[in-house]
This record gives sequence, structure tokens and C-alpha cells, in this order.
Amino acid sequence: MKTIIKIFFLMQLLIIVSAQQSSHYYDKIQNHNNAADSYDLQITQFNNSLELQKNVFGYLPYWELNDANIRLDLLTHLAVFDFVLLSDGSVSYPPGWNNNLSKWIQIISSAQESNVKVIMTVSNLSLDAVDSNLVSNLINNNSNKEKFFENIKSIITDFHFDGINIDFENLKLSERGDPINFFMQELRDSLDTWFVSKELSFATPAVNWDDRWKLEELSEICDYLFIMGYDYHGSWSENAGPVAPLNGTNEFSPYNYKRTISNDYADVEPSKIILGVPYYGAEWLVDTNDPYTTVIPKGNPNTNWVKHVNYEDVYNLFADNNYSAFDEISQTPYVMIPQGDEFQLIWMDIVPSLELKYNFVIEKQLSGIGIWSLGKDGNRNELWNLIEKKFTDSTTSVVSETVVNDFVLFQNYPNPFNPTTTIKFTLPNVGDEYIRPPQTRLVVYDILGREVATLISKILQPGNHEVIFDAGNFSSGIYFYTLTHGSFCQSLKMILAK
Repeated sequence: MKTIIKIFFLMQLLIIVSAQQSSHYYDKIQNHNNAADSYDLQITQFNNSLELQKNVFGYLPYWELNDANIRLDLLTHLAVFDFVLLSDGSVSYPPGWNNNLSKWIQIISSAQESNVKVIMTVSNLSLDAVDSNLVSNLINNNSNKEKFFENIKSIITDFHFDGINIDFENLKLSERGDPINFFMQELRDSLDTWFVSKELSFATPAVNWDDRWKLEELSEICDYLFIMGYDYHGSWSENAGPVAPLNGTNEFSPYNYKRTISNDYADVEPSKIILGVPYYGAEWLVDTNDPYTTVIPKGNPNTNWVKHVNYEDVYNLFADNNYSAFDEISQTPYVMIPQGDEFQLIWMDIVPSLELKYNFVIEKQLSGIGIWSLGKDGNRNELWNLIEKKFTDSTTSVVSETVVNDFVLFQNYPNPFNPTTTIKFTLPNVGDEYIRPPQTRLVVYDILGREVATLISKILQPGNHEVIFDAGNFSSGIYFYTLTHGSFCQSLKMILAK
């Protein structure tokens, strides 16, 4: 009897794992045949003097070209998505490629002129789903491999790509680990034979289910791994939850960014890791106001959610303090909107939670961040502004344990407050810096990352300082206050409850 129960449990786990690993392909599949006929592409190089201190890798799907607002000065890599693996090993171009060739050439040339590496992404996305059989046909058939390598060489040569990103998802259990690593080594050797300095990367899962992936070996073959740091909750989830939790959530999902890096990627050199973040959220229908509650299935019985939602489309919902909240457990926000006896629940990252994730990337000395995907923010600029704030020039710093002992930003008190609260902080005397001391700034942001008040912006002497924040003219809700002084930057949350 115990054996039967164990087998049943393993089968259920396999079903969940398969669904989770491919769930972020939902919007890919929905849009796969919807290549746009006309484009309003915005490619911008705002500031040639900016110098990124981390890699910023952005996927550009062909269906997002309508909305793409690309800051080339804030990217190191732009990945064209997606060239698709076919059953015979050949590779097809993104839909609409020939009809819109001039636009693609514009993207490639503009990016490379701005020292942004342009990467071709090859996926195993068929017309209706992620297809693990396509990968099986490739890695187990020498004729198919030969055709694949020929196609890759030709495409890279014709369009001057700077490298290739392999996005093979939902692989069969037996083909994770040694089989896929052996194939990637063959591809690595071929690239090194054909070209000089072409990059090779692989899009890897956030969780190494059943420990089949040999991620350390894969990282040694590749220039870097792109961790798909999203869909910790998705269409397969029986309980709602954050798409990309920074910290542990609860008994419904113990997985999160910190566990991914410290556990699943513990043996991978941090400089080989690009941590992907989502520019989208997930929407559920629920019958209680608990953000982790059981979901009400929609449509197909196997689909427990409503849909993916793009950042641009639901941004304004998070600005409404009547419905938005910040989950302390996962360090991510959500909105809960009553709809009769039910609730519309959306989990999505916005500026404050993304900043916490970027701090984590800096703290762990990872190679950088990745974006799924360019275009999902539409024409909004705050996500670009955050990248500039965190990853350019001397801004790439986060409070370490040794620094916290010197610089101290205290929790405001009272908290929650109405309408005034006191914020205290300490600036250390660090020696020569104070011959020409930097400016100290204490700024308040709303939950969307918009600056709503500047409390201090001047040179201060070392020592203890405090300021009273009067929020009499502000609406109730969650706010963040950020202290910056030279390379020091720290933020804390406060709640205005009127």
C-alpha cells in the first residue's frame, strides 16, 4: 500500500513540475501566430555616458515589437525571441521575420552600434505547447544535430548575432543532466570552431526539480545561465501566490529567489548567473481576501488561473491604496479587488519589489538581471529608471552586514502612523570622505516607486539625525523611504493609516 501511495505522489509531483516549468509559455503560445503587421518600435540611446556595472539581458519576443520601448543604454544583451526548433533539427525564423526584416535589421544594427550584444534565442515552442519531443529528436539523432548546427551557423553568420541562447524547456527527466549537457558541449565546440567569441547561454529553471539538472557542469560549458526566475506560482497552482517571491512564502510554496540561489544554484559560480525577473503578473479569481487562498478554476479544469497580465496593463491598479498591499513574507505586492462575492487577485512585481530583487543580485554578486520581457512595460519608464538607479556607475552597492553596523537607517515610529512619523538614521565618520562629503538624500516613494516627498537633500555631518515626515496630504497606504549617501542605499517600508 505504501508503494502505491508513493508512486501516486510521484506521478502527481511530475504533473505539477511539468506544468510549472512551462507555464510562463502561456503568453508565448497565445501570441505565437499573432505577429504584428506594423510596428511602432522605439529604440532609444538616452545617455551614452552611462556605464552598466551588471549585465542586463532582455528578451524581445516578436509579438512585443508593437510596444517595445528599448533603452539601449541600459541593456548589455538583447535576445531575439524566438527561433524555433523543428522536428528534423532545422530552425525556423520568428513569425513575420521576412515581412519585417527591415525592423529586425534596425534592431540588430542599432543595438550593436550601442555595444549591446544581440543574441538569437532558440526554443522548443511548437504551435500549441512546449514540446520535449523536439529536443529528444535533436539530441538523440546525429542527422538532426548536424542540420541544427548548420542552420545555427548560417543564421548567426547572416545576421551577425553575437551568440545563442538555448531555451529548451520541460525536458524529459531522462534528458536532463548529462544528455543535455553533452549536447551543449557539442554546440560550444562547434561555435568555437566556426567563430571567435560567440556567447552561449541556456535558460534554466528556477527550481531543480528532482535534482536531475547538473547545473554546475552546464554553467562551465556556457558563458552564463539565465535563471527563469518566475512562475513560482502560475496556471498550475491550486493556491494563489507571488509569481516571483524574493523570500519564502508559506506552506503552499516554500520556493523563492533566495532558496533558488542558495540551494539549487549553490555550486554555480555567481558570476555565471543572470537572474531573470518578470515584467508581468498573474491573475486569479478567489473567494476570500487571503492572497494565498485556494483559487477558483477558470476554463479548462487544469487551468487554475485567469491569465497573465502585463505590467503596462495593470500598473494603475497598484496605485490604488484601497486595493493594493505589500506581502511581507514574499516581499512582493498584490492587488485584491472585490467582485461581488469573489475577488480579483493579481500578484505582480513593481518598482519597490524589483528594487529588493536587484539589491539581492548585487549582494550575491551575480552577473546581472534578465527581463522577460521587453515590451511588457509598454511606454512606461519607471522600470528603466530603476535599472539606471541600481546598475549604473557608482550606484551598484547594497548594504552588507559590515556596512549596516556603520550606516543605520531605523524603522520609522510610530508605524503605522497618522499623519506624522519620525525617521532616524546614523551617518558614520569614515575619514577622508568627509574632506568632500557626499550629499545625503532621504526620499519617500509610493508603492509604485514614484517619488512623492524629498525629506533631506543636502550635505550632513557624521552622527545621528532625525526628521519628521508629515503625511497629512497623502492617502492611506504603503510607502517606502530611501536613504542614500555616496554608495550607501537602503529602503524601509512604512504604513500610513488614516
